[in-house]
Amino acid sequence: MNRDQPADVRLQPERFYWAVLDTSGSPRPLRPSSRRLQLEYLIEPLLPVALESVHAVFRSAPDGSTVACAMDREQLQECSEAVSLGPDDLPEFIQSRLDPHTFDLLTGEFEAPHVRRSRSLWALSCCAALVVMTAVVALGIHRRAMAERDSLSRLANATSAVFARVLPDSPSTQPPELRLVSERRTLEMTRRAPTDELADVGTALASLLEHWPEDLNAQTQSLVVTDSVATLITSVSTNEDAQRLAVALDSSPLWRGLQPQIRQVRGAVQLTLRLESLGGPR
Repeated sequence: MNRDQPADVRLQPERFYWAVLDTSGSPRPLRPSSRRLQLEYLIEPLLPVALESVHAVFRSAPDGSTVACAMDREQLQECSEAVSLGPDDLPEFIQSRLDPHTFDLLTGEFEAPHVRRSRSLWALSCCAALVVMTAVVALGIHRRAMAERDSLSRLANATSAVFARVLPDSPSTQPPELRLVSERRTLEMTRRAPTDELADVGTALASLLEHWPEDLNAQTQSLVVTDSVATLITSVSTNEDAQRLAVALDSSPLWRGLQPQIRQVRGAVQLTLRLESLGGPR
């Protein structure tokens, strides 16, 4: 054929080899190449020539059979400029309702070079478009991740600024979150009881101070007085001074001293004395 031949070449059905293959009960392989080998095995005994000398295509019929159409390879090589080649009609012995234009023998190794190039170009264009789309999506994800990172950074800076304003300066190495919880608990403890419910321990404290020996040299570290108990921690010079102070405070009519704790601490005598209220007037 010359270069002026039509792109779609249709020939009379007598120019082809035809066969109807009973494949209704044959298992269908998953791979197309295995399916073709199966069909070529079925058509080979029906061909008047060697299977290697022809090129065949197969179409499934509605009744479950498979229609085979083949042509000599030498004739197909003469049609290299055509886009497609097939029969213009089906033989009379084929009763299946198939469109003859679905048979195209210019496939595989007989595909026209310009068709093959067009298909390759189309596949390359699809790959390029896929690469561009992937790059755009990746860029979008990257920009969103950067925006989220900036947002988290601003949130962390704002949180640090809040901690700096509400927490006092401290050499503590605890995280600011734990320090804030500790400060909140401290404030809750100091504000737990209303002011009007606090007990007046002025009289009880005055009773203790009245019985404090005037000539006793003591350095008091802590004196906690409530409506039911008083705790004193003080340092004196000798054990005798500690005992004298414990006896003097125990003589108060409003308090009863418990067993004092006396120990040596850094060259001095530390007295820890706990007193219980006798329920007298406050």
